[in-house]
Amino acid sequence: MALPCRLNFYKPGVVDGILNGLMWRFDVSSTLLTVVLVSVSIPAMMVADTWPTAP
Repeated sequence: MALPCRLNFYKPGVVDGILNGLMWRFDVSSTLLTVVLVSVSIPAMMVADTWPTAP
């Protein structure tokens, strides 16, 4: 089952909101960026830890 593709960039004002520092309904702040970075980096480090090394 394919997931529906939702490209909101085609809606009027979405790109302007991103350029003005608005991500969805949240203001882009250092706290939000830190939370996003941590939530992405933890699974990435788990994958990197199990990655096979060269002999």
